[in-house]
Amino acid sequence: MNMTDEQKKFFEELQNKPITKCTEAEVRELLEYYGDDQLREIQTKLSDHIKSIARKKKHFAEYWRCKDIMKWVHDEECKRPMTSDFLNGMFKFNFK
Repeated sequence: MNMTDEQKKFFEELQNKPITKCTEAEVRELLEYYGDDQLREIQTKLSDHIKSIARKKKHFAEYWRCKDIMKWVHDEECKRPMTSDFLNGMFKFNFK
């Protein structure tokens, strides 16, 4: 993906900002630049974080913010075409 210098600067600023502090529009734009493996990694890290804060009642807003971001990551994944590498990773067939 070819980006202008202005787009690169904007993307770098977004990457340096904690994803939970970004607006929905920023998160969705940022997710467009990540590869499929990175989206899976984000989901794993958010899932672990959600589990860790679910026990703490004072982090209610952060819990729901993370849930929203998980939904947006899933939305981004769903709008992408499935590649054969992705399918092979999801469905491992044993041919004997």
